Amino acid sequence: MAGSVGRADGAARRNLILEQLARELAAIDSERDELDRLSLRAPFAGRLVDRDHQVGAGTWVSARQPLAILIDPAQWVVDALVSQEDVARVSSGARARFYLRNVLDEAIHGTVEAVESVRLQSLPEPLLADVAGGRVATLRQPDGRLVPRASLYRVRIALDRPAGERVNADLRLRTGTAHIEASRRSLLGDWLTNLAAVIVRESGF
Repeated sequence: MAGSVGRADGAARRNLILEQLARELAAIDSERDELDRLSLRAPFAGRLVDRDHQVGAGTWVSARQPLAILIDPAQWVVDALVSQEDVARVSSGARARFYLRNVLDEAIHGTVEAVESVRLQSLPEPLLADVAGGRVATLRQPDGRLVPRASLYRVRIALDRPAGERVNADLRLRTGTAHIEASRRSLLGDWLTNLAAVIVRESGF
């Protein structure tokens, strides 16, 4: 830039240099963005589990290939399966108690975080299926998926405290029973609702 001062074509040379500088700076920003994208940063402090041991240094992986699961040992959630008849009575913010399988004398309190409005298409955990000793009656699909016989909806409960290290050591303890505070209902109202549903169904609407 200094060498172009006083030259007849100085202005043109300065403009050319500035354009080249802008391109180089843009290329540097692009490289930095790519390096940031390729850097693995956890959104929270936790522990890495279920790592893919077939992936090592120098291995090429696709952008969507799962490499591991990051868990927060201090934060636990429960995915409770609620029947179609009861899910309308459950709302976010409701208090709940969770009992680990075979540990029924110790309740872990929590709060309902979310209530899904779409019925469950497959079981989130095979241990819940009746064929594996669970309490959910299922049908096995041609693709191997276990589908609940009844209409079930997922209710997510955030626990107030960790469920304990025993859950990691014993897979059977990953299941249990949840008791959720819900709105009261009338048995007569339920009967009238069922009657109306039958009438609508039989009338063709």
